[in-house]
Amino acid sequence: MAPVAEIKLSVADKNSNRAHKDCLPIRILLAQSQTPFRIGLRSLLEREPDLQVVAEAADGPQAIYQANEVKPDILLIDENILESARAAILEHADGNGSFPRIFVLGSSDGKDKVENALQMGVWGFASKESPTGFLIDGIRGVMAGKRWPHNRPPGQSGGPQHGSQEDAPGAVGEKPFGLTKREMAVISVVIAGHSNKEIARKLHISEDTVKHHLTHIFDKIGVYNRLELALFAIHHGLNEAT
Repeated sequence: MAPVAEIKLSVADKNSNRAHKDCLPIRILLAQSQTPFRIGLRSLLEREPDLQVVAEAADGPQAIYQANEVKPDILLIDENILESARAAILEHADGNGSFPRIFVLGSSDGKDKVENALQMGVWGFASKESPTGFLIDGIRGVMAGKRWPHNRPPGQSGGPQHGSQEDAPGAVGEKPFGLTKREMAVISVVIAGHSNKEIARKLHISEDTVKHHLTHIFDKIGVYNRLELALFAIHHGLNEAT
């Protein structure tokens, strides 16, 4: 297997010309192995008028085939299948600027993973723990020619905190999945792509309280990070139930 440093994706630099043309959406190829997650992510991205998912792939070989057939601007690829795509990227990058810029969606925000991805020639990296707005802004930034290293979003979900009376079971205003009115409000702001600090400011609560709400929301609906929460909420129409 070729060393990580051998990956060369600079041929994609010429793609930046497309980003500066008015009215042309950013064309995205999704490479995610889990079908439900891939479908949800597509729905999330296509809520943005300037983003268009033009093809999907479930593994590395499919991603390379679609990249050469559809000619997307961005390849949004899960870190779990990036490794399997490495050799194919080296083989199929043809040097004429047709290969997309790669943006990795990872499950961890570890510094080593970010640096490793950037050394491979990847343009952007975001964790599934990031606010959705971070991923969307990252895609736009990469298309504009910027590298997009991952930032740990402020206020990761922590341990239980003392909550308000609204969190008690059976509280007034309880919504689907046992969610309280306040938790539904938090979800609506998460879907909009805001960080914990921004959620706290918008809802006039502390960041610790936001963490507390997110911990309970994750437990109630069975998700593990903010992106999964956003996808779940959109799929079940929770953003429309607030």
